[in-house]
Amino acid sequence: MTKSQFIVFLLQSLIFAVPLFAQSAPPKGDATLEHARKILKSTPLIDGHNDLPWEIRRNAQAPHDVEAYDLRKRTPGHTDLARLKEGLVGAQFWSVYIPGEIKAEGFAKVQLEQIDIARRVIERYPESLALALTAADIEAIFKTGRIASLLGMEGGHAIENSLGALRAFYALGARYMTLTHNVTLDWADAAADAPKHNGLTAFGKEVVREMNRLGMLIDLAHVSPKVMSDALRFSEAPVILSHSSARALTNHARNVPDSILARLPKNGGVVMVTFVPVFVSQEVMDWDAPIRERFAKAASDKERDHIRKEYEAAHPMPKATISQVADHIEHVRKVAGIDHVGIGSDFDGTSALPVGLEDVSKFPNLFAELIRRGWSDVDLKKLAGENLLRVLREAEATAQRLQRIRPPSTATIEKLDGLQTNLQYVTMAAKIVSALKLREGERVLIRFDPEYFNDLVGPLRHHIRAVGAVDIGALEYIESAAIRNVVPADEARRAEAQSQAFEQLLEAVDVYLWLPVRTDQREIPTPESLALQKWLDKGGMRRQIHFHWSQGSVLADGLAGEHSATLDSVYQSALDIDYAALSATQDRVTNLLRSGTVRVRTSAGTDLNFRIGERPFNKQNGDASPAHMQKAAVRIDREIELPAGVVRVAPLEETVNGRIVILSARFGDKTARQLKLEISRGRVTRVEADENLAAVEAALNAGGEAARRFREFALGFNPKLATSAASPVLPYFGYGAGIVRLSLGDNQELGGSVRGNFVRWFFFPDATVEVDGRTLVREGKLIEVAR
Repeated sequence: MTKSQFIVFLLQSLIFAVPLFAQSAPPKGDATLEHARKILKSTPLIDGHNDLPWEIRRNAQAPHDVEAYDLRKRTPGHTDLARLKEGLVGAQFWSVYIPGEIKAEGFAKVQLEQIDIARRVIERYPESLALALTAADIEAIFKTGRIASLLGMEGGHAIENSLGALRAFYALGARYMTLTHNVTLDWADAAADAPKHNGLTAFGKEVVREMNRLGMLIDLAHVSPKVMSDALRFSEAPVILSHSSARALTNHARNVPDSILARLPKNGGVVMVTFVPVFVSQEVMDWDAPIRERFAKAASDKERDHIRKEYEAAHPMPKATISQVADHIEHVRKVAGIDHVGIGSDFDGTSALPVGLEDVSKFPNLFAELIRRGWSDVDLKKLAGENLLRVLREAEATAQRLQRIRPPSTATIEKLDGLQTNLQYVTMAAKIVSALKLREGERVLIRFDPEYFNDLVGPLRHHIRAVGAVDIGALEYIESAAIRNVVPADEARRAEAQSQAFEQLLEAVDVYLWLPVRTDQREIPTPESLALQKWLDKGGMRRQIHFHWSQGSVLADGLAGEHSATLDSVYQSALDIDYAALSATQDRVTNLLRSGTVRVRTSAGTDLNFRIGERPFNKQNGDASPAHMQKAAVRIDREIELPAGVVRVAPLEETVNGRIVILSARFGDKTARQLKLEISRGRVTRVEADENLAAVEAALNAGGEAARRFREFALGFNPKLATSAASPVLPYFGYGAGIVRLSLGDNQELGGSVRGNFVRWFFFPDATVEVDGRTLVREGKLIEVAR
């Protein structure tokens, strides 16, 4: 089969062999065309997707033969050197596509063959092409007048569920990988196939994580919208869609929904708009619908070819146009922004093309069309290649940072996804409801993110009803992006209306059970969270139960960490702890902490002392009962965490003196090294850092006075929440026995006097804690306190 036949067979991208349309270029001497050429001579045009290596592989006269498919001559396909030069292509991602249906041939074997073909093409024409591995390579090669040539893998099936294979392909030059092609994988759903995983599995997220560490671009061109959403959430580097268009204009499953486009600015990614007619023309897509139905019943390629020819003879294919391609580019610009759009032609991966974009020589025609629409030179240069260069640079910077803090992943799909399927949701639900000690008639509302732990919601509702409580229902989180993407005045009004509506709902609720939530929602004050704070502050028996899990992890510098199946195992195990014994230990330690001057030291140089006195502790000990509410001293006492195991207190600010030293902490996109915060009477008076001090100062200045105020001291007690020293993340809730957290910012929820919107945590797994010389924690180990 050809690549196009695979697409047809999978009912995804039906491209049919028809004669090339009459070329429709602007007349010779057209000023807009000359203007377009001038821009492309000064800025590298980076095309995200060209299938020349597969075209060479399937060449009828000499398959696989790079020499026979002579690019110095006019080729039968869309690409040769003369036309590349005429099209002013500055850089090209050569797709080393392999079908997802050839498992018997060996995915990795065929992938290696395609990389070999692409590399031999580049080496055969050194006067015109040169291998590029970095953004700097693209710029340097472009200055020599040659085409910078990069490799893009089209389909994660090629790695055969092996992160070692992923690293090997990167070493051979692959600089992006489309997570799927048209077939759903063991770890990711494809847009063209039936979903099996509701997005990325735990191993799929580990693939994203390892691609970030390598500096390999994550390409979402063929994946389901749910996989797009997962990748945007978990990727630390910008993503790309190497050859996709806008779903709002052509309702094709391979195109990008506006909901994803709206999230691109936060990630920094780029949609590289394709030229494939079925993706850019609704008329073409509607035309091929009957063929898709007939293909579903076909038993062979020969039968499919007959169906196609018969149908085309009776129903000529509509013509896509260059104007329609421009419409898609402008739609991406409108929704995502000018910094998030590029070009991904798919030449030699499709038989039909829009009028005016028939081969690689026609790129200037598209830019001339946009010039006629009023595009500025600045925006045209971003579209041509500047956006993609930025994405590459950011991916490279992310890789440099991650390679300093973590080694290559040794995770396997058997370990990660096998664990995911073994989560005991029914048992977990029973333990959670047991901890609530619900009274008959108490009204419980569950609020959940539909992307996490759907399988837990049903058992929870069953157990809530079984103990005689009232199951009000389960609600999904409001998509916060919808609020962020309206004009500021409308945003304020909309947020206030949502907050008021949620307040009214909460008036009928006694217990609010909060299941795991996406990182982007946790970091943004949503209307729900603001209403919830008001509800809790009214006191009474109202209580909120955090059952954080999927996003319940942090790095040592307090920023959100990456979720893993290993952490799932840790949290599940921690529900079995003897919380009564843990609570008794917490009581003994808090009594000692009140008794004198507390000193916290670490090997890096932290040395802090303060007094707590009678300030109320928040003691998270797994007790979520109504009786617990009767003793609530501060709001945070009504926000109960499961699993649990932490005490937190805001010491009297003026008693805090000394210094906090953090080896490495991120502020914005910068990492501060050897950060030292000098504290006098509870206020940061001096800040030092070996690297990126300006980024730290900028963050503190932006946070206002609260950012320079000591927030709290916290200590972990739960031994089942301890993670290994090699783990890059800590459980955020009940973070292990002996781990200390020191932080800056607003502490009003803990009964402190600091007010503001700033909160920043720092974790210390190796701290020593003493009270008047008596050791409670030694180098991260909690010392047994006498009864």
